[in-house]
Amino acid sequence: MEKISVNIIGCGKVGKTIGYLLAKKANCSIKGILNRNIDSSERAIKFIEDGYVCNGYEELMTSNLWLISTQDSLIPSVCQKLLSHEKLARGDVVIHFSGTLNSKVLYSAKKAGCFVGSLHPIKSFADPEVSIKTFKGTYCAYEGDKQAFSLIRCLFERIGAKVFKINREAKSLYHIGSVFASNYLIALLKISYDFYYKAGIKENNILDIIYSLSSGTLANIHRNRSLEKSITGPIQRGDIDIIKSHISSLESMPLLLSLYKALGNVVLESISGKDCYFDYIRELLE
Repeated sequence: MEKISVNIIGCGKVGKTIGYLLAKKANCSIKGILNRNIDSSERAIKFIEDGYVCNGYEELMTSNLWLISTQDSLIPSVCQKLLSHEKLARGDVVIHFSGTLNSKVLYSAKKAGCFVGSLHPIKSFADPEVSIKTFKGTYCAYEGDKQAFSLIRCLFERIGAKVFKINREAKSLYHIGSVFASNYLIALLKISYDFYYKAGIKENNILDIIYSLSSGTLANIHRNRSLEKSITGPIQRGDIDIIKSHISSLESMPLLLSLYKALGNVVLESISGKDCYFDYIRELLE
């Protein structure tokens, strides 16, 4: 494959990680970096060790691949500005990294003859220094033009990604799944933390306990290749007295009681080989 040139608009944590990996492992040439301010562009170039600072759209050079890593709300206007400055050429590939928005927001670039798509790496990019070392094996959801997919799959497989396609119209549902698996997992663990703390466990021990229990559950899921087969606890055992005790303890916390019952019903519906006591548990969780 010929060396691919890449421009990055909005080169923050995701942009820096992807830019570095494409330059170092996919033999790409990073060209223009356009951020809100020059300082952040300079930091991005220093991190990537390639590219040049752009003070505006007019300073961007032609490129095979355009990566838009801005806030979601800015993606359509970025496309429009690239077109108004006559930067996009027919056959260019334009990609954005939004987890929620699909490739339709790049309609103006597509109308101009570009191949467009959205690519969402299912990974936390809190620290680019760490992300470049742990990116290998990252799953990346793609939807968009097949011509863009050919290039993106080739480049991103070179940097260790596992690229798969999703239905464009179901992009929002896909992202909801990601939110529950990541952000809301943290929310649940925060609730767990608070209960441990109220139970008198020392703060410096709580995170270790949570990590041990949660990582054990995730290890079971990976080993069993099944969520359902990894379920443990009082509902799975049919331990009605414990469930009653939990509900009683939560009566003064209506929001958490509602959450406890809602999640309990999800667990209940996931267990196979249900016995007669499940009907009683279902009544308790109403």
